Amino acid sequence: MDVRVLESPDGALFHFVTVTAKNIGTVALIDPRLSLQTEAWLSDNSIAHSEIGFDGWFEVSDHGLSRGNRFAAVDTGEVAEFSLEKTFESSVWAVRYVAILEVGRLSWSKHEVVENVKKTG
Repeated sequence: MDVRVLESPDGALFHFVTVTAKNIGTVALIDPRLSLQTEAWLSDNSIAHSEIGFDGWFEVSDHGLSRGNRFAAVDTGEVAEFSLEKTFESSVWAVRYVAILEVGRLSWSKHEVVENVKKTG
């Protein structure tokens, strides 16, 4: 999982999230579904939770940021990349992401915590 943080003109912080899934198994992953849970830690120590379902992602292979096309399968050795955008106010100091990839009754997850600041350099 890769998260890039950019500052928007109004001071909010724009997160661009990319999740890469590589099929290292011996069978195709049919109808892969990715969801994302977030926990945003605010400056008053409260936590805001949100969930982005499968329809909130676009696939890098779409080329036009279309959210209508979906991977039907990820074959052995293939890589699938899913991306999304999310904005957080400057009162959020950190964000925890949990990406969950589901295929049938199987699931895999990846966790990432990022500071809610624009990276310099």
